[in-house]
Amino acid sequence: MRPSLDYQLTKHLMGSVGYSHYVTYAYGNPALNKTTISENHVWIQGQFVHQFGDWKVTNRLRDENRYVGIAVKAADGSYGIDRYVYRNRFRYMLLLNYPLMKRADKSTALFGILGNEVFLNVGSIAAVPNTDTNVGATLLNQNRIIAGFGYNINPHNQLQLSFIQQHIWNFADTIEERNPTLRLSYITSFSLAP
Repeated sequence: MRPSLDYQLTKHLMGSVGYSHYVTYAYGNPALNKTTISENHVWIQGQFVHQFGDWKVTNRLRDENRYVGIAVKAADGSYGIDRYVYRNRFRYMLLLNYPLMKRADKSTALFGILGNEVFLNVGSIAAVPNTDTNVGATLLNQNRIIAGFGYNINPHNQLQLSFIQQHIWNFADTIEERNPTLRLSYITSFSLAP
């Protein structure tokens, strides 16, 4: 669940503030994480949407203020979360939607999705060596290539099924990971306007 408050600034530009909670599990060999890691994000974003013929083009820029669990190794060799540190990253997404099936009223029912999202580490390096820093060793944190389908149930409810090829660089830039992912999303919106 990723709630947000959105404000339509103009016909094409929307501003948002939101919250996300993530849990990342240890998997793979070598594992990117040594134990289950939780993160809390508070974010702001701008989203610019425009039409080129039948193509809907979305440009989104998000500033994520992340609070990430830091795992440390115990004397028995197990890992646990010791503390949470602040990290910051920008996310830029370009997303294309193309209608595949329309209803009698000309609204889009089924549409195709194609896009790319890049995650960039931003911040400052710790002034004291071997202490927490809020910027990774590499500028790139993740890249996601997205392809899928969406279905508009009605103007306020949507289902999306997407394949995402995710490429992740760990914080120290010592491990790169590629994750093919299938994502099912339910998107809902409602207006607070009278």
